[in-house]
Amino acid sequence: MRSIVSTNVVAATLLIWFLLLSPWCAAEPQHPPTTLIGVTPQGDNVEPPGQIVFQFSNPVVALGRMERGASEIAITITPQLPCEWRWLNTSALSCNLAEKDLPKEATRYTISIPKTFDSTVGAVLREDLSASFVTQRPSVSGAWFKTWSSPGRPVLVVSTNQKIAPEILSKHLTLADTNNTTYPFLLEPAPVDIFQDSSDTPSTPPAIDELRWILTPKEDLPLDAAFSLKSLAGLTSTVGLEPSLKDDTVVSFQTFPAFKFVGVSCYDAQGNSVEILGQPSAKESNRKISKCNPLNSIQLLFSSPVLKAHAKDSLAIAPDPAGGKKDIDPWEDVYAYSQLQSPHRKGQTYGLSLPYGLKANTTYEVKGTGASLRDEFGRTLSNDFVVTFATDHRLPRYVLDNQISVLEKEVDSKLPLIVNNISSVKLSYQAVTSSTNQSGLSKVLTPYKAEDIAYAYPLDVREMLGGRSGVVQGTLTTTPKTAEDSKWFFSQVTPYAVHVKLGHFNSAVWVTSFATGQPIADAKVSIGINTMNKLSTNPQQLASAQTDTTGVAHLPGTNTLDPKLQYDAEWDYEVPHLFVTIEKDGEIAFVPLVWEFRAYSGQYYSSSNREFGHIHAWGTTAQGLYRAGDTIQFSLWVRDQNNTSLTSAPESSYTLEVTDPTGKVVFKAPQITLSEFGGYAGNFTTRPDAPVGWYTFSLSASFTRERWEPLRVLVSDFTPASFKVTTELHGKLFHAGDKLTVETQARLHAGGPYSDAATRVTALIRATTLESTDTRLS
Repeated sequence: MRSIVSTNVVAATLLIWFLLLSPWCAAEPQHPPTTLIGVTPQGDNVEPPGQIVFQFSNPVVALGRMERGASEIAITITPQLPCEWRWLNTSALSCNLAEKDLPKEATRYTISIPKTFDSTVGAVLREDLSASFVTQRPSVSGAWFKTWSSPGRPVLVVSTNQKIAPEILSKHLTLADTNNTTYPFLLEPAPVDIFQDSSDTPSTPPAIDELRWILTPKEDLPLDAAFSLKSLAGLTSTVGLEPSLKDDTVVSFQTFPAFKFVGVSCYDAQGNSVEILGQPSAKESNRKISKCNPLNSIQLLFSSPVLKAHAKDSLAIAPDPAGGKKDIDPWEDVYAYSQLQSPHRKGQTYGLSLPYGLKANTTYEVKGTGASLRDEFGRTLSNDFVVTFATDHRLPRYVLDNQISVLEKEVDSKLPLIVNNISSVKLSYQAVTSSTNQSGLSKVLTPYKAEDIAYAYPLDVREMLGGRSGVVQGTLTTTPKTAEDSKWFFSQVTPYAVHVKLGHFNSAVWVTSFATGQPIADAKVSIGINTMNKLSTNPQQLASAQTDTTGVAHLPGTNTLDPKLQYDAEWDYEVPHLFVTIEKDGEIAFVPLVWEFRAYSGQYYSSSNREFGHIHAWGTTAQGLYRAGDTIQFSLWVRDQNNTSLTSAPESSYTLEVTDPTGKVVFKAPQITLSEFGGYAGNFTTRPDAPVGWYTFSLSASFTRERWEPLRVLVSDFTPASFKVTTELHGKLFHAGDKLTVETQARLHAGGPYSDAATRVTALIRATTLESTDTRLS
């Protein structure tokens, strides 16, 4: 394609660039000698920085073109770094580095700063300066236990922060005991999937993790002795020349002792830890041993880990936890796992949980056959053992799982209360039906005498209501007292299933029969204010309606019923809530609009907005990007909404604030009044030295706690073009041989023509340049 371009365009372009650049040349300030406050980073063992910053004592460069070419900056860094030079502000110069160009680790970087450090400004230093920093030195960053291959041979995974040659790492690691006797070890590269189960290891050779190593002593270390793995100074990596400067202890551990049975561990009724030794001393034998709480874990203690599979067939427990039943495995629910993935500490013991559900107030004897009972290393005990311990009575306790419950009227059901060693239960309650509201009622229940057995005792809510539908709410206390003390409950008997959809503008209540599923027509549905733990006889009623033939009643939403959501305390049953009440022919149902009655839709939990919580605000500016010192013109609009469309928002009492990137308010317009279209327009001027970044418009109103952010605008450091260029073709689809006309125009942003900067370019599309007969240009 041939192009014919007017020379006037070239001349105009040169003139434009001259006009754009000349102000900077004229405004370049002359600065007195300045000083360098500091260079960041400095020091030793620093993370490889993505930015090196030079901070000067006073402004050096004028606002404008902040980036600098490498030829303009005389600062040298050795080893060389491909800096992208830029002034962060008028007194801070930075060397910005891409991710791939970051400084190398374990390397010393020396910086030379000549007196004239930027050839484009007149500032000079008093003398040539230098600085330096050392990036992160090599180190052994950690070690953890993969397993133990024997009681005296741990398998450690050692990690380094940099790539280190294996011969260098081996030379700078020592494995020694407390007498500084060193022990040889093997060091191998670790696979990437070092913690994958060996049974899942693929047949192909694994990939190597270049920062992890497997360290194993060549021979078993002495048992029951302390050891330390240390890294020595002088460790070097493959990426830099700077070595580590000091010795560090990587990990300390103790080898396992001989395999022994220690005793029994449990908790007493007060929650105190109890240990019963397998071979008690004379002093231990003479004192009273605490009994174990049968509902807490009871464990056999050993000097090294024992798995359930290696022990259960070698242990005899009397009385038998299975009750003599051969088809029951009492060990089935005992959780078993390896305990070899951690260091061993001197005197540490390892527990093997006994079967759950041991009887209360019972003396148990556990016998272990030493020749067959093995630890995780396969070692057996040198002797058989016998240990005796006693369980205590179960603590008095009760559980009310259904603190808030709904019972179907046509079904004979009761509220279950799980009790254990409880002699009496006192109910203090209020009973409410469609025609009665009785408070101050009480009843004492006497559970069955079944010591140390937990069972469900029925609370007959129907009997408390005299066989009618209604609500019973109150508290229950027990004798003897328990840790839970008194508990509040709210239980309802009703024939109605009720679904409430509480909306902002309107609500719907659907009532059906529990027994048949059919809709309940002509039922009175009311929404009022009541308190769950003190149901009022005459609650405040806010709205009411009758259900139609489909069982649905329509009522107002929270915008009318509770515009400020003051009754929306979801968790607190002691404060007033919105209550939905359904009544028909003496039958009643209550739906307190609290958390326990909310239904999860499968994606979101329901939530409500306060009055004016559906107001929307948006805005725009005259241009999308501004410079510091510009005047920002803006317009914004505010609209409310109803169920179907946007509506007018309140006209007045708005306050607009604009904050800069530092959070400082730079413009404020109080007591705004919107136009008839819900709009407001204004402008403000930024300071010439204003911070660059996003400026946020925040709108608030005196009639609501809601806040809106209608728009943001970017203020940045740039040189705007005085005109814009557009190009148009005289068609969209062209054939081979067609004449193509391209019109390029330069116009001022305000819309007027930019003289002598527009021309026509005409070209002929030849068939030889096309791969097909038709070409679409876009």
